[in-house]
Amino acid sequence: PPPPLPPPPLPPLLPSHRLVESVEELRALVVTAASDTSLQLQRGAFLSLGGSELECTNLNASQIIAISIRSSPDASATIDADGRSRHFRVSGGCRLLLHDITLINGHEEEDGGSVLAEDGGEAVLRGITISNSSAGRDGGGIASKRGSRLDLQAVAVTGCVAGNSGGGLFASLSQSLGIKDSIFERNRAEKGAGAIEYSSQETNSDGALIAATTFKGNDGETTVSSDAPVKWTCQRGKYMPPTSGKGADAFTGDFTGCLKECAAGFYGNETDLQSPTCSGQCPLGHHCEEGTADPTPCPPGTRMPALGAASEEACLPCAPGQYQPLAGQEGCIACPAGSFSSAVGSPACEDCPKGGFCEDAGAASRLVWQACPAGGFNPTTGSSSNASCEPCPVGTSSAAPGAKSSETC
Repeated sequence: PPPPLPPPPLPPLLPSHRLVESVEELRALVVTAASDTSLQLQRGAFLSLGGSELECTNLNASQIIAISIRSSPDASATIDADGRSRHFRVSGGCRLLLHDITLINGHEEEDGGSVLAEDGGEAVLRGITISNSSAGRDGGGIASKRGSRLDLQAVAVTGCVAGNSGGGLFASLSQSLGIKDSIFERNRAEKGAGAIEYSSQETNSDGALIAATTFKGNDGETTVSSDAPVKWTCQRGKYMPPTSGKGADAFTGDFTGCLKECAAGFYGNETDLQSPTCSGQCPLGHHCEEGTADPTPCPPGTRMPALGAASEEACLPCAPGQYQPLAGQEGCIACPAGSFSSAVGSPACEDCPKGGFCEDAGAASRLVWQACPAGGFNPTTGSSSNASCEPCPVGTSSAAPGAKSSETC
C-alpha cells in the first residue's frame, strides 16, 4: 500500500502564543488561566461549543488576567455556539482579547447573545464577525453591563436579534465603550434600537466613542439610542448630538459616521460637532448649503455682506457701475473713471471707447462718455479726462467731435 500522507504542516505560530487544536483544549486553557495567556487557534479551525459558553473570570480582584485568542494569520477560525449558548462571558478581573475570529449562532435567554461583559470585565474585539446570534432580552450580539468595558475595532455585527433592545449591542452602566471602523447590519430589536442601545454609564465612566462606523438595514424603533452621552467622530459637514431624542431627534435610518448634516447657512470643519450650527455661521463673502464642510465663495460679480448665506442664490450681484473680479468678497468696487458697467453682476468694467473720455467713477452706462471736441482726437480706450484728447497736427483740423485718430484731421 502507498505510504500514509504526512500530517498537514502546523500554521506559523505567533511569538508567545500557544496553539489550540480543539474546543476542549480551548475551554480548559481559558477556565484555568491564572496569568496572562495568548492562544492561537488552529489554521481554519471550526469549533463547536456544544451548548456551554466560554467563561473568562478571575476571582483575584487585585490582579487582572488578559486572555488573548486569535486565528492563525493565514486562515481565520470560526466558533459555532449552535444556538445553544453565547460564545463568551467576561466578568471582573478578566480582560478578553479576540482577534480575527468569526462567532456564529450564539443564543442566550437573557443578555448578550454572543458576548457578555459584566461586573468589571473587559472585552476587546479586533476584526471579529458576530452573526446570527440572539438574546431573549438585550444585546442580540453583544451586551455590556455593570461597570464593564467594551472596545470594538473593525467588528461586523450582522443578523443579530434582541427580544428587547439593542439588536446588535446593548450597554448599561458602562465603564467605557469604544466602537471604531465597524459595521452593524441587519440587526433587529423587538423594542428600542435595532443596532445599538446605550442606556446608561457609570458615574465615573470613561465615556463612549463611536467613529467611522456604518449602520445599514437595522430594524427597530430607532437605529441607535443613547440616553447616556456618546462622543461621535463625524465626517466634516456633519454633527451628532451626544444623546438621542424622539421623532426628528431620533437616530434612525442608514448612515456611516454621523447621521445629521450641518444646517444651511452654517459650516462644519471639525469632526466632533454636536449641534446643527456646527462650527458657526457661514462667513462674509461665502455661502453654505446644508452639510457644508468648507464655505463656498460667492462667484465673481457678486458679494455677500452678511453672515449665514445658505445658497449661491443668496449672493448679491454687483449693481451697474460696480464690479468684483474676485470670488468670496463681501462688497463690490465702483468702476474707476474711464470705465463703466451697465450690466448687473459684472466681474469687470468696460473701458470707455476711443474718441472721448469718461470723467466720473461708478459709471453705469456709456452715456457718460464725452467726445473730444472738434479739432482733437483720442486714439485710446479707458480715458478719464479731456487731457487725453490730442490736438490735430499743425495745419489740420477735424470738423466733428469724437475723432479717434489723426487720420480724421
